[in-house]
Amino acid sequence: MTELPNGCRLIQSDIGPVIPVIDIEKLIGYSRSAINAKLKEHEDKIRPCETFVPLPTGRGNQRHRCLNRAGVDLLLAYIHPSKDRMSDDEYLALRSSILDKMGNVMAITHAPASICPPIDEPEELDEVVAYDLREAAQIAELTKVDPKMMQAAILRKHGYKELADVLAPPIIRGESGWHKPGDLARQCGLTTEMFNNWLNNNPKDPDRRPFQYKDHDTRLWRLTPLGMEHGAEYPYTVEFTGHTEVRIKWRESILKACGLKRDIAPDQMQIPSRVG
Repeated sequence: MTELPNGCRLIQSDIGPVIPVIDIEKLIGYSRSAINAKLKEHEDKIRPCETFVPLPTGRGNQRHRCLNRAGVDLLLAYIHPSKDRMSDDEYLALRSSILDKMGNVMAITHAPASICPPIDEPEELDEVVAYDLREAAQIAELTKVDPKMMQAAILRKHGYKELADVLAPPIIRGESGWHKPGDLARQCGLTTEMFNNWLNNNPKDPDRRPFQYKDHDTRLWRLTPLGMEHGAEYPYTVEFTGHTEVRIKWRESILKACGLKRDIAPDQMQIPSRVG
């Protein structure tokens, strides 16, 4: 057992190094019932990342739920402490710190290949980066995201921008057929906030089925099944913190689907004849 600087315990298990969920509860001051509810809600994604390890308590050893690094990353994306306890920026920095320290200890004390299948990587990449690349591939599989996008975010985080751009060019450079929300909003004379709220409300649909929704815990926009027909989620790395979060890109078809753009009928395109 290794104690990380933040007080969390890093324990060897059948799925590799893990952290007890109760340690995360104490660290961020989140209620156990709320965390258990989130774990239950996202059970399909969390299950491959969890195990139960006997830990000493006042009543002897008891089995506690523990998560590996991929599981910790997912859990911290699903929850958020109260604003009174921690601001958004403070929480993002804490999340990044936990994952970085966990990755550093695991890379030094454990063989990464025992946790994830090896991948081909350049010799100049250090052991920590190589481990993070393998973890990114695992998270991509769990979250149904393109592995190249996730691994490119890891490379940018560690300063390998040129390699990242080869693997997956950043969306800001333009990606054929895809648009950022702000670009489409400007086409419609809207602000990005107005555009996002429109897709959340979907005035064109009588049942108000949204194309996207705002996650209650992360406050990030996420796609609904209807939105997935016109959009895709991708990982975005925040420049100053190195934190990676989910963002949405859209195809132009979303404009017609949501009613912000419509086809002009053939008779409307004709110049009216002059009367008289």
